[in-house]
Amino acid sequence: MKALHSFATLFIAGSLSCPGALVGLWEFSDAANPGAATIGNDLTLQGSGTTLAVATGVSVEDGAIQIGAGDHFDAAHDIAANGGGAYVNEFTLVFDVFLPSASDGTWRSLLQTNNTNANDGDLFISSGNAIGVGAIGYSTETLAAENWYRIGFSVALGLELETGGSFATVFTDGAGNSTQVSHLSQGLDGRHSLYPIDNGNIVKFFADESGEDNLLVVSNVAIYDSALSSADMIALGAPGNAIPEPSLLALCGLSLFGFLRRRRLVS
Repeated sequence: MKALHSFATLFIAGSLSCPGALVGLWEFSDAANPGAATIGNDLTLQGSGTTLAVATGVSVEDGAIQIGAGDHFDAAHDIAANGGGAYVNEFTLVFDVFLPSASDGTWRSLLQTNNTNANDGDLFISSGNAIGVGAIGYSTETLAAENWYRIGFSVALGLELETGGSFATVFTDGAGNSTQVSHLSQGLDGRHSLYPIDNGNIVKFFADESGEDNLLVVSNVAIYDSALSSADMIALGAPGNAIPEPSLLALCGLSLFGFLRRRRLVS
């Protein structure tokens, strides 16, 4: 695990008005190659692969996979160190996930920042269906089994986001309801920073070293190279909506695209 630094924080006013680049997008539409990238590098499956299976996404036209304990994906994100530290201190992840009732009451990892999976995961859906991890706290609002959610996790270590901490989480259901979460602050190059392109360059999705990575269905994962504001994440809309690609992001104003349906082909 990377060394933790002090929890001193700085304050920045307002929200981030213009999102950064979408550097990775995986839509799980190719049954023969589930890790195929729409943007960025293909994911690499780690583990036996025995829990991996083709699944139905948010709609019948929407590709998805299910993945469970012992299997996870490595993503080479290609983001340089940022935020003033030696690691990637500013980024945003977006997950479209479905919670099968078969895994209700278990822990399900979304994120592992350790590139050898040698310690605890770093963002979970808990056994009580809250989002977070002990180091930064959990959401008070919880998710429901047998439902799709879009989860955005924005990280700006060493800074204060508009929610009052170094993290902002938004989760949105298919009925247009969004919940924002404020987490505890964390210092520069802390636990949730990523290994940069010239030092490891790997982030792991759905990994945990002790088996707390139980069954999820996933139709989308995306990574941005900056910390999106909660307003930006809410503008991405409900699970299954299109993730704006870089040519659209250049225009800023994600809300213009939040309700476009995802363009995809199912194998």
